[in-house]
Amino acid sequence: MANKSNKKTENESLNGFTSNHNSFERKTAVIDSIVATFKNNLDRKNSKNKKYVIWIDTQKPVYDDLLDKNANGLTLKEEIIEKLSKIDFKFGSLELRLGIPEENLLQCTEIVAADITMYLDIVTSALSVSSSVLVKKARLSLAAGSPGALKQQEGYLIDNTNTPYNIGRVIEPGDSINRINHIEIVDETRLLSSRSLAHIGFSETIGGFYIQREKPTETNRVEIIRETETRTLNNESAVVALKDGDKIKLRQIILDFHIVSDIK
Repeated sequence: MANKSNKKTENESLNGFTSNHNSFERKTAVIDSIVATFKNNLDRKNSKNKKYVIWIDTQKPVYDDLLDKNANGLTLKEEIIEKLSKIDFKFGSLELRLGIPEENLLQCTEIVAADITMYLDIVTSALSVSSSVLVKKARLSLAAGSPGALKQQEGYLIDNTNTPYNIGRVIEPGDSINRINHIEIVDETRLLSSRSLAHIGFSETIGGFYIQREKPTETNRVEIIRETETRTLNNESAVVALKDGDKIKLRQIILDFHIVSDIK
């Protein structure tokens, strides 16, 4: 009987929140914090075509609990959008991510839940690009001496209007993976064990292209080599801004990253 009681207590407790009531209060605090941050810090008149990313820095069980649908069947994102619409805040898209970027972003208004910190990022999207906006471009190619190959031997041209760009091993017909890789690596010797490695995005706040690791494992390391310095992306929440001349090392395969001149 004691074991059953302990198990029940363990299942009901989540980082100090021991009831559905407390879970509801935490979610409400998160939503109120995000809405207050939008209301107090952003210009709603110029928000319509922008993409906003909310980084939620907490433990994954807490994050998963926040994402659960409410009694009305709404997800956390839908609840946030509904609340923002009531203050006439319109935007291109809203995305929620677990973790914290390495770059400094706007920290959301302090919330009641002590185990959660949130950050707001404004990301350039295709929705906000017009003929008068500079299009940022970059090229990814296989580094000299690197094993493997790219499906497009000449490399891949990317820009800030179509991010994110997924990087991974070529996905063959019949593979049981719900994913599209925009930058495909041909890896017949299986130097890479995953078809989901990382993605490259673009952020106005960060000031350019960045790379973020996906599904980190010991066998799928992602490293950025910049001159004599090497930075390792240790977890899914890690984000590193990319600079011209960086090398992206995916286990043994190395890609060159180069900025292309801005085009009107």
